[in-house]
Amino acid sequence: MEASVSTNMEVFLKPPKLELLNQLLPCEPNKCHPHEEVAFLKTWFAICKGSKEEISWPDFSSAASSFPPRNTTSVCVGMLNINKDSNIEENCTTRRCLFDHKAIKELKSMSTCDETKPTRYQVVSSFISKHMIVAIKEDKTRPMVALHVVDMRKRMGEPFSKGVVGNLLWPALVVLEDVNKNTEIIDLVEILKEGLGKLTKDLFLKVKNDPCFLWSDECAKLMLEGIAENKPISLVFTSWGNMGFN
Repeated sequence: MEASVSTNMEVFLKPPKLELLNQLLPCEPNKCHPHEEVAFLKTWFAICKGSKEEISWPDFSSAASSFPPRNTTSVCVGMLNINKDSNIEENCTTRRCLFDHKAIKELKSMSTCDETKPTRYQVVSSFISKHMIVAIKEDKTRPMVALHVVDMRKRMGEPFSKGVVGNLLWPALVVLEDVNKNTEIIDLVEILKEGLGKLTKDLFLKVKNDPCFLWSDECAKLMLEGIAENKPISLVFTSWGNMGFN
């Protein structure tokens, strides 16, 4: 694939400016959801290759019919209400950290036992969580919460195929307590797996079929309702690793 950008290579590379990568995308980040952006890029690539069988045909109806618009006033948002009015971009910086095959293999070996066989996402996000928490210089008494963005498509199965268009995301929220430099990565992986394990097809069917679920005690518990009073520090994770780029 090719993209034309109104700048020269020297500006792009000396020093590398990661924000210039936005100019290689068909629209600015946050103007569309990642899943739709990935579908666009994969379809574009398939057309360029002449591979009609690889074209991802969009499904505009399944998500809209299953999750029609609702009045969500006073729903249990919990942690999602943190910093909603603050301008995070003012203190935002971008860094690129490369975890090569050897590093990921080593992290997996540190986090694997008979009961636990973690994915690369689980070990890398747990590793980053640990070292970010250790490095934080703010009040250590504030609770630490990791928010992992989960794609509902894979967990719900049919009719939610890869081509379903919509913001089908749900947060997995996990509290990370007493994390320090001696904390084992495998312990954080176990906490993460427990949090992700709560997001099942049955849960999402409740969201779909029960009009009162978003106001329920079960939803409040998932959203960590009430923790905002303790001014938690949040770490947010998302991954493009399983979106089909091979």
